[in-house]
Amino acid sequence: MTQRGWAHIITAGVHGLRRGSWFAVVEDADPERVVVEVNAKRVAVARSCVELHAARPLAWTVVVEAAHPEHFGSLYAVCPGCLARASLRYEETEMTCFGCGFTFPVDWSTAS
Repeated sequence: MTQRGWAHIITAGVHGLRRGSWFAVVEDADPERVVVEVNAKRVAVARSCVELHAARPLAWTVVVEAAHPEHFGSLYAVCPGCLARASLRYEETEMTCFGCGFTFPVDWSTAS
């Protein structure tokens, strides 16, 4: 599969992917949807549910999750290195990931 950029999931939908997650785009010819690779499988996602980017982020993506506060509270971050989720406090400017062990800045402009 040829990668055609990255999709940042910004809206929940029938695709079942978590908001804040990033996936490699493998097909983007359809004006209504893109196809991303998730665990070596292709998943179609409506274009209205994603932001497309040329490169994967180099900072933690911030997600405000009101629907399931019992999981991570109302605020969590997605690691740019391994896509692990982690609890987040408003004063965080950088964090080390428990999954991959790398430290990245927190990109508060991505809060959605």
